[in-house]
Amino acid sequence: MDAMRRYRWIILFLAVAALSLMLLIFASAPEPIAVAPTPTVQVTASPSPTPTPRPTPAPTPTAVPTPTPLADSVIAEQIQIPDLNIDLPLRMAETEQDEDFPTDCCAFILRSTSQPGRHTNSFIYAHAEEHLFKPLWRAELGQEVIVTMTEGVVLNYVITEIHPDVPCYDPDPPNPELNPEALGVEVAPAIRNATDCSAGVAFVMPTETERLTLQTSQGYNRNWGELLIIAEPVEDDTNTDS
Repeated sequence: MDAMRRYRWIILFLAVAALSLMLLIFASAPEPIAVAPTPTVQVTASPSPTPTPRPTPAPTPTAVPTPTPLADSVIAEQIQIPDLNIDLPLRMAETEQDEDFPTDCCAFILRSTSQPGRHTNSFIYAHAEEHLFKPLWRAELGQEVIVTMTEGVVLNYVITEIHPDVPCYDPDPPNPELNPEALGVEVAPAIRNATDCSAGVAFVMPTETERLTLQTSQGYNRNWGELLIIAEPVEDDTNTDS
């Protein structure tokens, strides 16, 4: 019985000793070091730099050559209006007959005006015959007029004005039997009441810029009125074949 008690006390002593040892070990163990979490580096993307806009350079102006009148040696040879199938020799009138009643060989330039390409008015006329200037009756704005000069010079124009029924009374036409009243044809009052050709004077005057004035009759003689057409250069310079 006493042996049993001693045995229990021994076990209890050993248990208490073991528990004390464990508490001593636990108490003497170093406290764990708190490790600060590694900060997360948040990368903020830098905005792409906006390029400083560069000023748009102004376009370099294209030099426009100052047009130079053609030399006196350069003269007209041919006039063409492709849309009207007009393709005629062109020459300066030489006599009064060439101006009063020209032949049907070609178109003529009125002597008091100028050769084309001289930066003034060139008055060009021909009879109202189908192979001459009668096709001008069908002229339209914007149609091309081409004048070929000597020395390879080609001048380009475009029709900008059309003036029908310009009166030019002729008291002594070469064919009075073909006057409008003789044929019972009613013409515009301006033509019927005209007593001279003053209405057309402005069309033969010099101009400050390059111009062609094309003229033909509206009938068998001047008493039918005249058709006048203005053509101006496509470009303000002289073109050559070179």
